[in-house]
Amino acid sequence: QVASAWPYAIAVWLLVALLATLARVAPSARPLASAGVTLLAPLYAGALPAFLLAIRHAHHGSRSAAGTARVFFPLVTVWVVDSVAMTVGKRVGGPKFSPVVSPNKTWSGTVGGFVGGLALAPLYHLVVLQPLAVDASAWHLLAIAAVLGVMGQLGDLTESLFKREAGVKDSSHLIPGHGGVLDRFDSLYFAIPLAATLYRIFGVI
Repeated sequence: QVASAWPYAIAVWLLVALLATLARVAPSARPLASAGVTLLAPLYAGALPAFLLAIRHAHHGSRSAAGTARVFFPLVTVWVVDSVAMTVGKRVGGPKFSPVVSPNKTWSGTVGGFVGGLALAPLYHLVVLQPLAVDASAWHLLAIAAVLGVMGQLGDLTESLFKREAGVKDSSHLIPGHGGVLDRFDSLYFAIPLAATLYRIFGVI
């Protein structure tokens, strides 16, 4: 019964948030845009990463090493894609990938990051998943890594687009020298729910 109450709770929350926003914002201050941000922000920063729970607690119990290994694959893949993309982009340079939204990103870095994510997949399968008998093949991980290699970088661009519209360089100054939490995890917001979806399609969770 608790689970069945969630749709009603979410609907009430959406209505309350919408009415509260519209009541506080003058017509000249773009109330529709303000309401949209109010409703989107918790879904973007909260609901998308929450798919980690579905990955972590499926099948093998809440304390299983297999669940932890499944969680870390998309996290490590996105981290490798970002790191390789930055390194290759700085060393090779070349045409800009998205000069308006993110002037520092290059096509060489984008392709390099994608290849780096693919290279990680069979290694992670051999070293981590096989010893834990996780029901996922190397081909499954390659397919997931290919999707994450694209969508993780698009998630980064999406966050950059949001910040450009807001006229800020970083989402906050919570982490000195690195901006805010959104700046550190922007690549994961698209990657995590897609990883969970592909895990489900491939029968991993």
